[in-house]
Amino acid sequence: MQQYVYIVGHKNPDTDSICSALAYAELKQRLGVHAIPCRLGPLNEETKYVLKRFGLENPLLLKDARSQLRDIDIDEPTLITTKTSLKEAWDVLFKARNKSLFVLDEQQKLTGIVSTSNLASPRMMSDELMHKLMKTASLSALAKTINGEIDYEPKNFKTNGKVFIVTLNDGTKFEENFRHSITILSDGNRKQRQLLEMGTRCMIITCNQEISPDNLELARKQDCAVIRTPWDTMKVAKVINEAFPVESLMSRNPITFQDDEYVDDVAKKMANTRYRSYPVLDIEGKAVGAVSRYHLLNYRRKKFILVDHSAKNQASNNIDDAEIEEIID
Repeated sequence: MQQYVYIVGHKNPDTDSICSALAYAELKQRLGVHAIPCRLGPLNEETKYVLKRFGLENPLLLKDARSQLRDIDIDEPTLITTKTSLKEAWDVLFKARNKSLFVLDEQQKLTGIVSTSNLASPRMMSDELMHKLMKTASLSALAKTINGEIDYEPKNFKTNGKVFIVTLNDGTKFEENFRHSITILSDGNRKQRQLLEMGTRCMIITCNQEISPDNLELARKQDCAVIRTPWDTMKVAKVINEAFPVESLMSRNPITFQDDEYVDDVAKKMANTRYRSYPVLDIEGKAVGAVSRYHLLNYRRKKFILVDHSAKNQASNNIDDAEIEEIID
Protein backbone atom coordinates (compact mmCIF):
# COMPACT_ATOMS: atom_id res chain seq x y z
CA MET A 1 0.00 0.00 0.00
CA GLN A 2 1.19 3.49 -0.88
CA GLN A 3 2.41 5.52 2.11
CA TYR A 4 1.43 9.18 2.00
CA VAL A 5 2.76 12.15 3.93
CA TYR A 6 0.25 14.84 4.86
CA ILE A 7 1.62 18.38 4.92
CA VAL A 8 -0.54 20.75 6.90
CA GLY A 9 -0.48 24.18 8.54
CA HIS A 10 -2.36 25.45 11.60
CA LYS A 11 -6.04 25.67 12.47
CA ASN A 12 -8.05 28.60 11.11
CA PRO A 13 -5.64 28.66 8.17
CA ASP A 14 -4.49 31.92 6.59
CA THR A 15 -2.77 32.39 3.24
CA ASP A 16 0.70 31.77 4.70
CA SER A 17 -0.40 28.43 6.16
CA ILE A 18 -2.06 27.23 2.95
CA CYS A 19 0.72 28.38 0.64
CA SER A 20 3.36 26.80 2.90
CA ALA A 21 1.59 23.44 2.72
CA LEU A 22 1.21 23.68 -1.07
CA ALA A 23 4.80 24.77 -1.68
CA TYR A 24 6.42 22.17 0.57
CA ALA A 25 4.18 19.39 -0.80
CA GLU A 26 5.29 20.35 -4.33
CA LEU A 27 8.95 20.16 -3.27
CA LYS A 28 8.45 16.76 -1.62
CA GLN A 29 6.63 15.41 -4.67
CA ARG A 30 9.53 16.45 -6.90
CA LEU A 31 11.84 14.59 -4.54
CA GLY A 32 9.75 11.43 -4.98
CA VAL A 33 7.70 11.63 -1.79
CA HIS A 34 3.96 10.98 -2.03
CA ALA A 35 3.01 14.22 -0.29
CA ILE A 36 -0.52 15.64 0.04
CA PRO A 37 -1.11 19.30 0.98
CA CYS A 38 -3.89 19.69 3.56
CA ARG A 39 -5.81 22.31 5.52
CA LEU A 40 -7.49 22.23 8.93
CA GLY A 41 -10.42 24.50 8.19
CA PRO A 42 -12.25 26.62 5.62
CA LEU A 43 -10.35 29.03 3.37
CA ASN A 44 -10.67 32.77 3.90
CA GLU A 45 -11.48 35.10 1.01
CA GLU A 46 -7.87 36.22 0.55
CA THR A 47 -6.63 32.65 0.24
CA LYS A 48 -9.44 31.74 -2.20
CA TYR A 49 -8.40 34.66 -4.40
CA VAL A 50 -4.72 33.66 -4.36
CA LEU A 51 -5.47 30.06 -5.26
CA LYS A 52 -7.84 31.08 -8.05
CA ARG A 53 -5.37 33.66 -9.37
CA PHE A 54 -2.61 31.06 -9.76
CA GLY A 55 -4.87 28.15 -10.79
CA LEU A 56 -4.21 26.01 -7.72
CA GLU A 57 -6.59 23.46 -6.26
CA ASN A 58 -7.78 23.70 -2.68
CA PRO A 59 -5.75 21.55 -0.28
CA LEU A 60 -7.46 18.47 1.16
CA LEU A 61 -9.58 19.20 4.24
CA LEU A 62 -8.26 16.99 7.05
CA LYS A 63 -10.28 16.88 10.27
CA ASP A 64 -8.46 14.18 12.21
CA ALA A 65 -4.93 12.76 12.31
CA ARG A 66 -6.01 9.24 13.19
CA SER A 67 -5.58 6.45 10.64
CA GLN A 68 -8.59 5.27 8.66
CA LEU A 69 -9.15 1.81 7.22
CA ARG A 70 -8.11 3.09 3.79
CA ASP A 71 -4.70 4.02 5.28
CA ILE A 72 -3.73 0.58 6.59
CA ASP A 73 -2.91 -2.79 5.04
CA ILE A 74 -5.98 -5.04 4.86
CA ASP A 75 -6.84 -8.09 2.74
CA GLU A 76 -8.16 -7.97 -0.78
CA PRO A 77 -11.83 -9.05 -0.82
CA THR A 78 -12.62 -12.48 -2.24
CA LEU A 79 -15.83 -12.04 -4.20
CA ILE A 80 -18.39 -14.54 -5.46
CA THR A 81 -22.00 -14.18 -6.62
CA THR A 82 -25.27 -15.50 -5.26
CA LYS A 83 -25.30 -18.05 -8.10
CA THR A 84 -21.86 -19.48 -7.29
CA SER A 85 -22.24 -23.16 -6.46
CA LEU A 86 -21.10 -24.69 -3.20
CA LYS A 87 -18.40 -26.62 -5.08
CA GLU A 88 -17.07 -23.46 -6.73
CA ALA A 89 -17.10 -21.64 -3.39
CA TRP A 90 -15.00 -24.40 -1.78
CA ASP A 91 -12.51 -24.17 -4.67
CA VAL A 92 -12.24 -20.39 -4.25
CA LEU A 93 -11.91 -20.64 -0.47
CA PHE A 94 -9.02 -23.11 -0.64
CA LYS A 95 -7.02 -20.64 -2.78
CA ALA A 96 -7.97 -17.47 -0.91
CA ARG A 97 -5.88 -15.85 1.80
CA ASN A 98 -8.97 -14.53 3.54
CA LYS A 99 -11.31 -17.35 4.55
CA SER A 100 -14.50 -15.33 4.22
CA LEU A 101 -16.13 -14.98 0.82
CA PHE A 102 -18.18 -11.88 0.12
CA VAL A 103 -21.32 -12.52 -1.92
CA LEU A 104 -22.49 -9.97 -4.51
CA ASP A 105 -25.96 -9.63 -6.01
CA GLU A 106 -26.79 -8.87 -9.63
CA GLN A 107 -26.08 -5.17 -9.03
CA GLN A 108 -22.61 -6.06 -7.68
CA LYS A 109 -23.64 -4.97 -4.18
CA LEU A 110 -22.71 -6.93 -1.08
CA THR A 111 -25.58 -9.15 0.02
CA GLY A 112 -23.95 -11.75 2.29
CA ILE A 113 -20.87 -13.59 3.56
CA VAL A 114 -19.91 -17.25 3.19
CA SER A 115 -17.48 -18.76 5.69
CA THR A 116 -16.08 -22.25 6.20
CA SER A 117 -18.88 -23.03 8.65
CA ASN A 118 -21.50 -22.00 6.07
CA LEU A 119 -19.97 -24.28 3.45
CA ALA A 120 -19.67 -27.22 5.85
CA SER A 121 -23.23 -26.95 7.20
CA PRO A 122 -24.86 -29.23 4.55
CA ARG A 123 -22.90 -32.18 5.94
CA MET A 124 -25.10 -32.01 9.05
CA MET A 125 -28.41 -31.41 7.30
CA SER A 126 -31.31 -33.83 7.03
CA ASP A 127 -32.15 -35.45 3.72
CA GLU A 128 -35.23 -33.25 3.44
CA LEU A 129 -33.20 -30.06 3.73
CA MET A 130 -30.64 -31.31 1.23
CA HIS A 131 -33.40 -32.13 -1.26
CA LYS A 132 -34.74 -28.60 -0.82
CA LEU A 133 -31.29 -27.14 -1.54
CA MET A 134 -30.65 -29.38 -4.52
CA LYS A 135 -33.98 -28.31 -6.07
CA THR A 136 -32.34 -24.90 -6.59
CA ALA A 137 -29.38 -26.31 -8.55
CA SER A 138 -29.40 -25.25 -12.20
CA LEU A 139 -28.56 -27.68 -14.99
CA SER A 140 -25.44 -25.72 -15.92
CA ALA A 141 -24.27 -25.80 -12.28
CA LEU A 142 -24.81 -29.56 -12.11
CA ALA A 143 -22.78 -30.08 -15.29
CA LYS A 144 -19.99 -27.75 -14.14
CA THR A 145 -19.80 -29.37 -10.71
CA ILE A 146 -19.14 -32.82 -12.20
CA ASN A 147 -17.04 -31.66 -15.17
CA GLY A 148 -19.79 -32.79 -17.52
CA GLU A 149 -21.31 -31.84 -20.86
CA ILE A 150 -25.02 -31.33 -21.44
CA ASP A 151 -26.38 -33.57 -24.20
CA TYR A 152 -29.94 -32.34 -23.80
CA GLU A 153 -31.27 -29.28 -21.95
CA PRO A 154 -35.03 -28.95 -21.38
CA LYS A 155 -36.64 -25.52 -21.61
CA ASN A 156 -37.92 -25.67 -18.05
CA PHE A 157 -35.43 -27.69 -16.00
CA LYS A 158 -36.69 -28.67 -12.57
CA THR A 159 -36.07 -31.61 -10.23
CA ASN A 160 -37.25 -32.62 -6.77
CA GLY A 161 -33.66 -32.44 -5.49
CA LYS A 162 -33.34 -36.16 -4.77
CA VAL A 163 -30.17 -37.86 -6.06
CA PHE A 164 -29.88 -41.60 -6.72
CA ILE A 165 -26.98 -43.80 -7.85
CA VAL A 166 -28.62 -46.48 -9.98
CA THR A 167 -26.95 -49.90 -10.03
CA LEU A 168 -29.95 -52.21 -10.47
CA ASN A 169 -30.70 -53.57 -13.92
CA ASP A 170 -34.39 -53.57 -13.06
CA GLY A 171 -35.48 -50.59 -10.97
CA THR A 172 -39.24 -50.83 -11.45
CA LYS A 173 -39.75 -51.36 -7.72
CA PHE A 174 -38.31 -47.88 -7.13
CA GLU A 175 -40.30 -46.04 -9.77
CA GLU A 176 -41.77 -43.59 -7.25
CA ASN A 177 -38.30 -42.70 -6.00
CA PHE A 178 -36.88 -41.99 -9.44
CA ARG A 179 -39.72 -39.77 -10.66
CA HIS A 180 -38.55 -36.11 -10.97
CA SER A 181 -35.16 -37.03 -9.45
CA ILE A 182 -31.51 -36.79 -10.46
CA THR A 183 -30.12 -40.22 -11.34
CA ILE A 184 -26.49 -41.28 -11.78
CA LEU A 185 -25.49 -44.37 -13.75
CA SER A 186 -22.54 -45.62 -15.75
CA ASP A 187 -23.87 -47.77 -18.55
CA GLY A 188 -26.74 -49.78 -19.97
CA ASN A 189 -29.17 -48.60 -22.66
CA ARG A 190 -31.92 -50.65 -21.06
CA LYS A 191 -31.28 -49.04 -17.68
CA GLN A 192 -31.28 -45.57 -19.25
CA ARG A 193 -34.59 -46.25 -20.98
CA GLN A 194 -36.18 -47.54 -17.78
CA LEU A 195 -35.21 -44.42 -15.89
CA LEU A 196 -36.53 -42.16 -18.64
CA GLU A 197 -39.83 -44.04 -18.68
CA MET A 198 -40.04 -43.75 -14.88
CA GLY A 199 -39.82 -39.96 -15.13
CA THR A 200 -36.31 -39.04 -13.98
CA ARG A 201 -35.67 -35.34 -14.67
CA CYS A 202 -31.88 -35.39 -14.92
CA MET A 203 -29.85 -38.40 -16.02
CA ILE A 204 -26.10 -38.24 -15.42
CA ILE A 205 -24.09 -40.79 -17.38
CA THR A 206 -20.59 -41.35 -16.00
CA CYS A 207 -17.31 -42.83 -17.30
CA ASN A 208 -17.75 -41.17 -20.72
CA GLN A 209 -20.42 -43.70 -21.65
CA GLU A 210 -22.73 -42.83 -24.54
CA ILE A 211 -26.47 -42.47 -24.72
CA SER A 212 -28.11 -44.12 -27.70
CA PRO A 213 -29.94 -41.95 -30.27
CA ASP A 214 -33.23 -43.64 -29.34
CA ASN A 215 -32.77 -42.89 -25.64
CA LEU A 216 -31.73 -39.31 -26.38
CA GLU A 217 -34.91 -38.85 -28.39
CA LEU A 218 -36.91 -40.34 -25.52
CA ALA A 219 -35.19 -37.91 -23.14
CA ARG A 220 -36.41 -35.03 -25.31
CA LYS A 221 -39.95 -36.35 -25.26
CA GLN A 222 -39.82 -36.90 -21.49
CA ASP A 223 -38.24 -33.46 -20.94
CA CYS A 224 -35.33 -35.09 -19.11
CA ALA A 225 -31.91 -33.41 -19.04
CA VAL A 226 -28.92 -35.55 -19.98
CA ILE A 227 -25.36 -34.92 -18.78
CA ARG A 228 -22.30 -37.00 -19.66
CA THR A 229 -19.07 -36.84 -17.67
CA PRO A 230 -15.65 -38.54 -17.84
CA TRP A 231 -15.67 -38.89 -14.05
CA ASP A 232 -16.55 -42.24 -12.50
CA THR A 233 -19.73 -42.72 -10.53
CA MET A 234 -18.14 -42.47 -7.07
CA LYS A 235 -16.38 -39.21 -7.90
CA VAL A 236 -19.62 -37.73 -9.19
CA ALA A 237 -21.47 -38.92 -6.08
CA LYS A 238 -18.96 -37.15 -3.81
CA VAL A 239 -19.61 -33.68 -5.23
CA ILE A 240 -23.03 -33.71 -6.87
CA ASN A 241 -24.69 -32.38 -3.70
CA GLU A 242 -22.51 -29.28 -3.92
CA ALA A 243 -24.14 -28.01 -7.11
CA PHE A 244 -26.70 -25.67 -5.50
CA PRO A 245 -26.01 -21.90 -5.15
CA VAL A 246 -24.45 -20.42 -2.00
CA GLU A 247 -27.32 -17.95 -1.77
CA SER A 248 -29.17 -20.60 0.23
CA LEU A 249 -26.41 -20.85 2.86
CA MET A 250 -24.83 -17.42 3.12
CA SER A 251 -25.05 -15.23 6.22
CA ARG A 252 -27.18 -12.22 5.37
CA ASN A 253 -27.01 -8.62 6.62
CA PRO A 254 -23.29 -8.79 7.45
CA ILE A 255 -21.57 -6.27 9.68
CA THR A 256 -19.58 -3.93 7.42
CA PHE A 257 -17.25 -0.96 7.81
CA GLN A 258 -16.66 2.05 5.58
CA ASP A 259 -13.13 2.63 4.29
CA ASP A 260 -13.11 6.14 5.84
CA GLU A 261 -13.85 4.87 9.37
CA TYR A 262 -11.11 5.40 11.93
CA VAL A 263 -9.17 2.31 12.96
CA ASP A 264 -9.72 2.91 16.68
CA ASP A 265 -13.48 3.16 16.20
CA VAL A 266 -13.52 -0.05 14.14
CA ALA A 267 -11.56 -1.89 16.84
CA LYS A 268 -14.15 -0.90 19.47
CA LYS A 269 -17.01 -2.15 17.29
CA MET A 270 -15.19 -5.43 16.59
CA ALA A 271 -14.81 -6.03 20.33
CA ASN A 272 -18.57 -6.59 20.54
CA THR A 273 -18.70 -9.18 17.74
CA ARG A 274 -17.05 -12.53 17.00
CA TYR A 275 -16.67 -12.74 13.25
CA ARG A 276 -13.39 -13.67 11.57
CA SER A 277 -13.45 -11.07 8.82
CA TYR A 278 -15.50 -8.00 7.94
CA PRO A 279 -16.21 -6.39 4.55
CA VAL A 280 -14.87 -2.88 3.97
CA LEU A 281 -16.99 -0.75 1.63
CA ASP A 282 -16.28 2.46 -0.24
CA ILE A 283 -18.66 5.41 -0.55
CA GLU A 284 -20.53 3.66 -3.38
CA GLY A 285 -21.09 0.50 -1.34
CA LYS A 286 -18.52 -1.52 -3.28
CA ALA A 287 -16.50 -4.11 -1.35
CA VAL A 288 -12.89 -2.89 -1.44
CA GLY A 289 -11.28 -4.92 1.33
CA ALA A 290 -11.59 -7.38 4.18
CA VAL A 291 -10.46 -6.42 7.67
CA SER A 292 -9.73 -8.73 10.61
CA ARG A 293 -8.61 -8.07 14.17
CA TYR A 294 -4.94 -8.70 13.45
CA HIS A 295 -4.94 -5.88 10.90
CA LEU A 296 -5.65 -3.43 13.73
CA LEU A 297 -2.80 -4.45 16.04
CA ASN A 298 0.34 -2.92 14.54
CA TYR A 299 -0.90 -0.76 11.73
CA ARG A 300 0.96 2.12 10.11
CA ARG A 301 0.11 5.55 11.48
CA LYS A 302 -0.51 8.55 9.28
CA LYS A 303 2.62 10.62 8.67
CA PHE A 304 2.57 14.40 9.01
CA ILE A 305 4.80 17.38 8.30
CA LEU A 306 3.71 20.52 10.15
CA VAL A 307 4.37 23.88 8.49
CA ASP A 308 3.92 27.52 9.60
CA HIS A 309 3.55 26.56 13.25
CA SER A 310 4.96 24.34 15.98
CA ALA A 311 2.16 24.40 18.54
CA LYS A 312 0.38 21.18 19.39
CA ASN A 313 -2.91 22.95 20.05
CA GLN A 314 -2.81 24.32 16.49
CA ALA A 315 -2.22 20.91 14.91
CA SER A 316 -4.80 18.44 13.63
CA ASN A 317 -7.08 16.73 16.14
CA ASN A 318 -5.54 13.56 17.65
CA ILE A 319 -2.09 14.42 16.31
CA ASP A 320 -0.62 12.23 19.10
CA ASP A 321 -1.98 9.21 17.24
CA ALA A 322 0.08 10.07 14.15
CA GLU A 323 3.79 10.23 13.25
CA ILE A 324 5.28 13.71 12.89
CA GLU A 325 8.21 13.54 10.50
CA GLU A 326 9.11 17.24 10.30
CA ILE A 327 8.15 20.60 11.76
CA ILE A 328 8.88 23.74 9.71
CA ASP A 329 8.07 27.07 11.34
